[in-house]
This record gives sequence, structure tokens and C-alpha cells, in this order.
Amino acid sequence: MNMAVFETLWSHRDYRIACDEDASPYSTDLRFYGLATPQGFDPFLPAQYRGWIERRVPFRTNRLFFPDLKNEGMLQALGVRYVITHEGAGSDPWLAGNAAFRRIGLDDSYYRVYEYLRAVPPYGWEDGRSGAVEPVAWKPERREFLTVSAEGGRFVLWEQFFPGWRASVDGRAVPIERWDTTFQAIAVPPGKHRIRFLFRPASVEIGAAISGCALAGLLAAIAADYRARRRSQAPAAVPRQAAVAAAH
Repeated sequence: MNMAVFETLWSHRDYRIACDEDASPYSTDLRFYGLATPQGFDPFLPAQYRGWIERRVPFRTNRLFFPDLKNEGMLQALGVRYVITHEGAGSDPWLAGNAAFRRIGLDDSYYRVYEYLRAVPPYGWEDGRSGAVEPVAWKPERREFLTVSAEGGRFVLWEQFFPGWRASVDGRAVPIERWDTTFQAIAVPPGKHRIRFLFRPASVEIGAAISGCALAGLLAAIAADYRARRRSQAPAAVPRQAAVAAAH
């Protein structure tokens, strides 16, 4: 892929990339490079998300599907902004002639990338009008936003509703609700706030606690062994009477 095109994808990695059928890399390849896609091979695949997808397109395998590029509602709901294909294959001819898409970068590499010009960010106010949103952190396990709203409302994150996600507003925990059966939403009061979504399942904390206990036990065993070695290597004590006799 053209490096300038890759840098464009990377600079907008809060949006998702759709892989064209039979004409683009696997979704796992994109994740390897830190890029996001709503497509298959997701290790966390809730039944609600699968049902949401299957109401629009079928799964090809138990985890793989291809978005309907002609369904703008689906593209916008999934936060898709870019489509990867290659010359003459898959949907490339249709994308090239559609005013809703434009090809980005030079035509000097195998893959072609089209930008969906009506893309919607995968986050925002439920009604789309409640106030301003500025993303300030976007990592696989953490999403943070600064919001300003005169009335407040429901803030939606187009991320699968899955156990382990936690949300907070200005550092105070708030409950996460289902939105459209499969995504996440929280209630945000009026004013200026910092919103955080953090993926930290209980299994991670339990594992950290077990690892901490194991490390503490290992250090205690090492310390006990060290003390035992020092005692065994220390010279034997000379009885006081023998020491006095030796001095005379």
C-alpha cells in the first residue's frame, strides 16, 4: 500500500475500514497494523452483534462477513470511512463511479483505498445535535472524549456491548446501556465533561492479583533460601572458654 495512504488511514484510525470481498487483506492484517475494522475474526463476538450484522448481510463463516457497501446506513452505523479493494476486482468499478466515494493517494500500489465521503464517526450524541465532541484518546482498550452540551443526553459509542467495558464521566463510574441492541451508550449531564470508556474485564484484575501473589511468594522463597545459605556458609562459633585458653 502507498505509504501516504497508510498514514491517512492511521491519522483517522478512530474510523473503521471495510475490506472489499475477495479483493482486500484480511481484517486480522489491519488489526496487526493498529487499524480498525468492523468485520469478522473478532475474538469477542456477542450474539447481539452477530444478529445486528445478519439482519443486513450474512456471515460467510462463523466469524467472517463483508459489509454491504451500498447500504449507507450500515456503513454509517459501523463508522466506516475507508474501503480497501484493488484494481478491477470486487467493488472497485462501482466505487470508482460512485459520487459518495473518492479514491485517495496515487495509483502506484496493489491496493486501492476509497474514502466514504458521508462517513459518521463511531461515537457521538444519540440525537446528533446535543453538543460538541472531541476525541482525546483512542486506544484498543480506552476511548476518551471531551464533550460540551447545554442539555446533555445519551452519548453513544459504536463499540460492541461486551462484559468488561466500563464508563466514567469526570472520573465517576456510570452504567453502560445497550444502544440499538448491540452498541454502548451512557447518560451525560449538561455542561463540559470528560468521558472515558475502558475495557478492563474482571478476569484481567483476577489474573493480576494471582500474578502478584505468585510473585510475592516467589520473592519470599528466594529470601528464605538466601538466609538459609548464609547460615550454612557462616564459620562455626568458637566456645568462649576455648577462646580464652587459646589467648593464654
